[in-house]
Amino acid sequence: MSTGPGSPWALQLMIDDTDPHDPATWVYRRDGHMRRPVASLAGQASDEHRAVLAPEVQLLQKSKGRRPKDQADFEAAAPSLDSKARAWLRDVLGLVSPGHPWVEGLS
Repeated sequence: MSTGPGSPWALQLMIDDTDPHDPATWVYRRDGHMRRPVASLAGQASDEHRAVLAPEVQLLQKSKGRRPKDQADFEAAAPSLDSKARAWLRDVLGLVSPGHPWVEGLS
């Protein structure tokens, strides 16, 4: 694969928050009760050459900052979440950040 100004972007995110006793389980670093199989972390846009973090997991990571760019990302990504991803994010936010403004937008 060539690299340079005209090449596609490449971004690597390291997901290293796994259960030390079960490396196949991702653990949310801000609340160890929130867990998910590592295999479920790949978003729909993943293919054999690149993996994309599931948008609902990325939004969860961004939810703490509530920066304008995080809000913009939520507004852009939330409408494309399927019902399962939307429910997961809504439920997790309700537990780890009660009253978070995104919960209403996911209903």
